[in-house]
This record gives sequence, C-alpha cells and structure tokens, in this order.
Amino acid sequence: MKIITDLSVTAMPAPGRRAWHPGRLFNGGAQGAWFDPMDAASVFTDVAGTILAAPGDAVAHMADKSGNGHHAVQAAPAARPFLRQDPEGRRYLEFDGIDDHLLTAPVDMTATQRATAVAGLRKLSSDHARVVLGHNVPSVSPGGFDLLTSTGANAFVSVLARSTSGSTSQCGVTQWRTPPISLVVTGRMDFSAPAGGEVRLRIDSEEFAQTIGTGTENNGTFGNGPLSIGARPNATAFHQGHLHGALVCGRELSAVELSNLETWMIERAPDAV
Repeated sequence: MKIITDLSVTAMPAPGRRAWHPGRLFNGGAQGAWFDPMDAASVFTDVAGTILAAPGDAVAHMADKSGNGHHAVQAAPAARPFLRQDPEGRRYLEFDGIDDHLLTAPVDMTATQRATAVAGLRKLSSDHARVVLGHNVPSVSPGGFDLLTSTGANAFVSVLARSTSGSTSQCGVTQWRTPPISLVVTGRMDFSAPAGGEVRLRIDSEEFAQTIGTGTENNGTFGNGPLSIGARPNATAFHQGHLHGALVCGRELSAVELSNLETWMIERAPDAV
C-alpha cells in the first residue's frame, strides 16, 4: 500500500489563524458575561449545570462563556425558558413574557464607567416595557442598565443606563417594523462623558440613536448587582420572545471589536438584517 501526503502550502492551514469569538473581548480581564444558547455544552436542565439540555427542555442554567463565572440560573421550574431549535439547527431560548427569566449572582462592575451590552433576539409582541438584558434595576437602584423592547405605545427598542451617582441616560427609536421581528440590539454606555453620561443605541450594526444624560462629568460608575436575561433583576418587565445570544462587557469596544461582535450575533439571529 502506498500512502501519499500533500505537504504543499495550499494544503496546510494558516498558522495561528482561528475564528473570532466573543470570548476574546475578555482576554484583558474585563468584567462581564457572555451567553450563547446555540452552544449545546452551555445550557442545562438543572441549576448546578450538570445535565445538558436538549431542544424542548426547560433551561435552569446557562453557562457564562466569558471565563468570569457569572452563570445565569433559574431555581423556579415554572419560570424557566425553553430551549428551542429552528429548522436550520440554530438553538435559542424561548421566553413566555409571564415569568421566564435567568439571573446571575452579583456582577461587580464598580471599577468601570463604560460598558457594552448586546443581545440577539426575536421580538414577538409590542407590549409595554419588555427587558431582554439588564444589570441591576436602573429605574430603582443606580448603577445599571436595561436593554428594553416596547417601552411605550410607539417605542420599538431602547437602552436605559443610570450610574451609581444617579446620572441617567436613555435613548430609543420608535416603532417602524411590526413584530414578530428578529434583531440585534447594542447599547454603548459611557458615564464619563460630559453631562453625566452618553448612551448610543445600535440595531443590526447600525447606529440609530444617541443621548447625553443628566448629571455631571465623570459622575459615578456601574454597580455591583446581578445580570438578568429575559426580565429585570427584580422580576418585572418580562420578555416575550426568543434569545439567540447575549453579552455584557465592562469596557468600551473598539470599532473592529464591535463590528466582529455584532456580525457574530447577527449570524445567530435569523433575519436580523
């Protein structure tokens, strides 16, 4: 038997070249978390995270893939979202808009004035104030943010941020597409900006809105509180729809990092653009 091996340059993979993934955003030790329900090894049916979930199962634990250990869990069986899979094989979480949500232990972001939050979602209803991803409860406790859908009769999506000193910024866009609709929502938040804070809202990698908040320059930071997926951490404003991925990074991202992240998330949210 004669074995022939092709050792030509074109037959060999490029050295050191690997596909980009959001975990790279945390290589420098940034605080935050990254959740990817499409990863079959990160979604579990038990709170301890030992029994892998299959499509159709209720999810009690979604692992944080950032390396920071901020896993999101739900102890109450009735409040657990379901793992689903579309015909193309993409897995996602389905939230009922009644009580489904996942919650982490407190995430300490008091060392930063800047953060980026991104969620890939499918919005099923135009009901009032549905929170897809939140940190603390900015409308109640300073030092957090909300990514919201349907914040009023006309509102489509918005981001609200409030520093530990109470400086508040919010911006949003009015309804221009009718649910059900898939989209990737990005909130870029900076409490060091003049007048107490700056918030930028991006949808499907395009910047839609920007606002300067109330307060003074360099006024406060983010807080030390839980991250919540599918609702606020105080179990209000429940999301009705799907979640294809979510990430919070406690720093400002470069233009290249932001583009890579949004592209990665759009690939997981079908029909997001």
